[in-house]
Amino acid sequence: MLTKRNSWLRTGTLAVLGLGLAYGAQSFTEKEEVKPISTTKVTATVWRFIGTNSSEILQADKWEQGASSDPNCQNDPFQPLPCQYTVTDQTIADSEELMDYFEATYPSDTADEVRNHADSQKPEIL
Repeated sequence: MLTKRNSWLRTGTLAVLGLGLAYGAQSFTEKEEVKPISTTKVTATVWRFIGTNSSEILQADKWEQGASSDPNCQNDPFQPLPCQYTVTDQTIADSEELMDYFEATYPSDTADEVRNHADSQKPEIL
């Protein structure tokens, strides 16, 4: 009986020592570094058109940064003027940069395309 107890104790001790050695050896091996996920913040710039007719759409001084509070602004593609335009794919610092953005984004029929892609439109004031 005494030898059965000793062999069980010896086997258990060796198993615990083996697990301890395996765990210790694992902690010394080189592990792949976990890298943080990079996130990109999307910047949106809202511009309001303060002009009164279609010929002013591509004039930088007729655009101001900020949301429009014009009560005539609506989602009506048949209105001839843009009311509010949001740029989401890059930061636009001033109205001159906005004109460059419009010309690069809509190289043909720029004024019409700006109106068609505006967040809202408004009627022309004659």
